Amino acid sequence: MGVSATGSGSLASSGALTTAASSELLFAAGMTGAVFTAPGSGFTSRIVTSPDGDLVEDAVAASPGSYTATASLSGGIWQLQLAAFQGA
Repeated sequence: MGVSATGSGSLASSGALTTAASSELLFAAGMTGAVFTAPGSGFTSRIVTSPDGDLVEDAVAASPGSYTATASLSGGIWQLQLAAFQGA
């Protein structure tokens, strides 16, 4: 399951994704014409590529429900995707 959004400005947002269970891995990846500067609230930044400043961030769902990935950037166009993965 996943969602994706595009836009411009200093805050990227993936759109809302609904998880079915707690402990699902929330995995987000973003591309930008600028530079991502920080992960969204509750997410941990794993990669910010150099020199182009793209982003990978993740979190673990605390409970079933709606989640949205966000990330701050220096301004400009962006795309942010969010996917949820359940353990076996």
